[in-house]
Amino acid sequence: MQQGIEANGNSTGPENAFDGDSLTYWASDPLQAMTSPSAQWLRVDLTRATIVSRVQLHWQGDVAFASVYQIQTDAPGSAARTPP
Repeated sequence: MQQGIEANGNSTGPENAFDGDSLTYWASDPLQAMTSPSAQWLRVDLTRATIVSRVQLHWQGDVAFASVYQIQTDAPGSAARTPP
């Protein structure tokens, strides 16, 4: 799933977010996270229409995690939305 993965700002390792290796990870920019936590994002282009029925997140223990987050979906040419 390496194709079509991007993240904002100075984040590190967006390609690691979906590599299947529990020892690698994606990390947002810590300075930006403190000043603008809602601006942190990771985008994945699945390259074709795909039914997403489940998303599983693995946080870094009690060290790195989000207290609020959204998972949004979209179709080509439409705006991202938060599913019900």
